[in-house]
Amino acid sequence: SGIGMDEEFQKKLFQKFVQEDKAIARKYGGTGLGMTISKQLVELMEGTISVESEKNIGTTINVNLPFLIGKMNDLPTVSTTTFDANILIGKSILLVEDNELNRLVACEALSHYQVNVTEAENGKVAIDWLNKRPFDIILMDVQMPELDGLEATTIIRNELKLQTPIIALTANAIKGESEKCIQIGMNDFISKPFEEEDLVKLMAKWLENSVQPEPTTTQNNHSETPLFNLHHLIKISRGNQVFIQKMITLFINQIPDSIDKIQKAYELKDFEILKTTAHKIKPIIDNLGIAELHDDIRTIELLAHEQNDESELPLLIEKVCFTLNETIEQLKSLKI
Repeated sequence: SGIGMDEEFQKKLFQKFVQEDKAIARKYGGTGLGMTISKQLVELMEGTISVESEKNIGTTINVNLPFLIGKMNDLPTVSTTTFDANILIGKSILLVEDNELNRLVACEALSHYQVNVTEAENGKVAIDWLNKRPFDIILMDVQMPELDGLEATTIIRNELKLQTPIIALTANAIKGESEKCIQIGMNDFISKPFEEEDLVKLMAKWLENSVQPEPTTTQNNHSETPLFNLHHLIKISRGNQVFIQKMITLFINQIPDSIDKIQKAYELKDFEILKTTAHKIKPIIDNLGIAELHDDIRTIELLAHEQNDESELPLLIEKVCFTLNETIEQLKSLKI
């Protein structure tokens, strides 16, 4: 519906800089190029465009475009790769970037993941740091004064003989630049400005690949696999280290008492205390990301509510108490 066009003007509709009268330009704007451009675009896609209009009634525009009918396997695949940000905890990161603002952004993004970041304003400073101490991963800007990222990487690989994962931070996302980074000895690259999740995912990937299994010793019987995941605490606190440390301290201080209550309540067959204690520590287990106990603690609460003293209950209690004690020991050794 609308003002429509008379039949004579429709014949000139697709000509350049044509409008039905000057009043249209004053009232609605435009230059008279819209339909010309539309026709060209449609015809470039091997389609057709046609117009039917009646003055003061309205206009209908039909566009027909030929497309092949696709199949399900023609759809682009979406990566569903997951990563565990927990692997970053306690890792030493060497951030090599000459731009102070870029370093600030990177440090802010990484502050949520409990890593130790050392800053270097160019490749020369980075080499000095690498001569003093090891790092778990290197984030390397490509273009820097004194010694750029490519030159620094060449020294790291050929002279220092280090195999530390290096991720290039590049503002130049063209294919040739990224290939040059890989050829020179870098492991991967990410374009600036980057999304926090993309950077962390890339770091987690290479940290996981570079982790070497540690020899088992008789001096430490505790599980070396993290039983907890602080990602939820990091997310809800926006990386507030004080809050995270307080939550961990509360867990370490309060959970032993809860373990004791659970064990004594079961010995005395006091299902009410068993139920309330399980219910009380349920959110603590969830907040600390102890996924292994997510279902078990709820089952204990349910069985205690039903006063169901089946063989499953003592086994669950034993598992939960053991896992909580193991988690406490792991959290005590965690450096934040």
